[in-house]
Amino acid sequence: MKKIHVLVGLALAGAFTAAQAIPVDFGGYARGGYGVNTQGGRQTCFSLKGTRNVQTHYRLGNECDYTLELNLNATLAKNTDGSEWHVNFMLKNWRSWSQGTQYSLGTNADGSARFTETNSSMGGQGPSVDFGQAYAYGQNLPMLAGGTIWAGRRYYNRFQLGLNDHFNIGGGAKLNAGILTSELNSQTGNNDMMNKYIVSVTDVPTFAGSKLQARLKINSQSKSDLVTSPTTSTETAKREGGYQFAVIHETPNVLNGTFTAGLRLDKTTHTSKSTMLFAQQSGSFGKVAYDAVTEYMITKYDGTNIKDKWFSLGGRLDTQISGPLRGIAELGYDTVKRTDAKTYNYTHLTLAAAFSSGPDAGSRPTVRLYYTYGKWNTAVRDDAAWGWTGSGSTAQVWGKKTSGSAVGAQWEAWW
Repeated sequence: MKKIHVLVGLALAGAFTAAQAIPVDFGGYARGGYGVNTQGGRQTCFSLKGTRNVQTHYRLGNECDYTLELNLNATLAKNTDGSEWHVNFMLKNWRSWSQGTQYSLGTNADGSARFTETNSSMGGQGPSVDFGQAYAYGQNLPMLAGGTIWAGRRYYNRFQLGLNDHFNIGGGAKLNAGILTSELNSQTGNNDMMNKYIVSVTDVPTFAGSKLQARLKINSQSKSDLVTSPTTSTETAKREGGYQFAVIHETPNVLNGTFTAGLRLDKTTHTSKSTMLFAQQSGSFGKVAYDAVTEYMITKYDGTNIKDKWFSLGGRLDTQISGPLRGIAELGYDTVKRTDAKTYNYTHLTLAAAFSSGPDAGSRPTVRLYYTYGKWNTAVRDDAAWGWTGSGSTAQVWGKKTSGSAVGAQWEAWW
């Protein structure tokens, strides 16, 4: 990410006789666009996302939202021992195309699904903006062997698989430790305080320039936020929690790129336990950049004999055609098998022409013109529990069909 250096003058009345110049790095990320589905109306984004712990979202031409993140990092002090002190602020705004509309699920007399459109309490309101990050930190501290200490609100411990746009428990080895807590949900009024204790060891050398990292996150509900309404008068409140553990190995110089593979274990108290294997290969051959990702997850649900087996495989090709014009193709496939039900399949294909600021696949800003096609089987269509997500109810738009498509334009930038 490129940074733009600016000077910001700050003066405290009565304390300073002149403004103090502070160097500030300005960075950010943004994306947005517009699309329509071939049935009429706004674009419907396709994904196989049910009421259980299974979700995926192949991104290209398949994002029904607007995102804006503006980041400011101010350097407040540089000391003779090499240490530095900073404050970091990020203004964040996210809004889905369907914000202001809710869809409820019911059942008709014949047993078929019925979707009802209603206006939400947020209807008519503009997008909200808040501080996604706000924290202070000191880095290169001699007493911490060149380490960093920080406190505040921060995105932390995230490892992203780019094609699916979701996060896993994201020279020398590095030790990181942190304590985090959830915040009051201002929209629902729920205070789901969950303390998170995180420890990770990263950049552990293995062989031929490869690196290993291990991450552990333990969740524990605070005593003041225990469940206060047990199902029976004799049942006592139980503290919620769980853990997430991941091992990730990164190997460079594989097929002109980098191969990443890992294992993730998740346990949610009184709910479910899952095991995931994932692998991603990224690289380039000449003007053609490529990405491929696969994931396999087994989820067991406490108190039941139900088990979900989910497999996902997808890839993207991105090549320069001429000057700023690039051609992009993305294909993704998902299948979910439940022990108590059928097999659910979904396929996603997007073809796009992109105009970018540079010759590389990662050059930004970029403007994409795309066509997206989604195909799902009858099990997905007929099972209301797998009501598809997106701008508007996908099931409401496509009815008894087992395929659909959308066209649109999207811009994206980071700096």
